[in-house]
Amino acid sequence: RDFFGKPRFHCTMLTCSCMDFVALRETRPVSEIAQQQFRTCQARSEEELTCGVCGHRAGTHALRPKEGALEDGGSTCFALLGGPCLIKRAFNPTSRTIVQVRGIAKGAEARCTGQLWQGPGGALWAELCGEQLDDRLRGPGWLLVEADPGGSFGIIGKLWTPAPYIFL
Repeated sequence: RDFFGKPRFHCTMLTCSCMDFVALRETRPVSEIAQQQFRTCQARSEEELTCGVCGHRAGTHALRPKEGALEDGGSTCFALLGGPCLIKRAFNPTSRTIVQVRGIAKGAEARCTGQLWQGPGGALWAELCGEQLDDRLRGPGWLLVEADPGGSFGIIGKLWTPAPYIFL
């Protein structure tokens, strides 16, 4: 996400192959970050709104991933129906790296942002929040809510169901 909380993905400049927006500030060594307090407001804004991967402005990065469908308005809380708990530990839902979190009990809750992403194969993923009842589910990342019909994860159907949000 950029400084204003907007999701940013691949760069749209024709010659650029950057796949994810990363604020320039996040690519700086720790020694330089400590000196940031002495920079002007303008300089700090430039570091937040410039991509540290490709050097292009945040506005040149797409608001949607290249593949799949991203939508708002999903549930902000899900309960585990059973089966494995699969998470993509990346901001970008198109990431191919998936980890299985073991020991999550049936009925456990996962808090989400309300953003859903349906992959090209039909699997449904929900964006995880940073605040969770179980730290193993802490975001950033994407939770597999419903497996694709083709069973490419070795499972078919819903793993999580929308649940009422319970305040901490």
